[in-house]
Amino acid sequence: MARNGVAARDGDLFTETHELTDVQTRVPILDPETSVREAVTTILASVGEDPERDGLRDTPARVARMYAELLEGYQQDLE
Repeated sequence: MARNGVAARDGDLFTETHELTDVQTRVPILDPETSVREAVTTILASVGEDPERDGLRDTPARVARMYAELLEGYQQDLE
C-alpha cells in the first residue's frame, strides 16, 4: 500500500493512494510490447484477416516497435 502519493506494487496491480482524497487507484501493470501485439492481432482478426498469413504474420510486432519508437519520449528525462 502507498502513502502520501507514493506508489507501491500490490500483486499484479499497481496501487496508489492519494492522501488528500484517500482514494485508491488500481491500474494493471502490462508489458507494452506484448499488449500492443495482442491488441493488433485482435484487431486484424476482428476485421476478418488471418493474423497468421504470410503478409501479416510480423505486423503485430512491427506495430509494437512503431509505438515504442513513437512514444519513447514519455520515458526520457528532458534534462
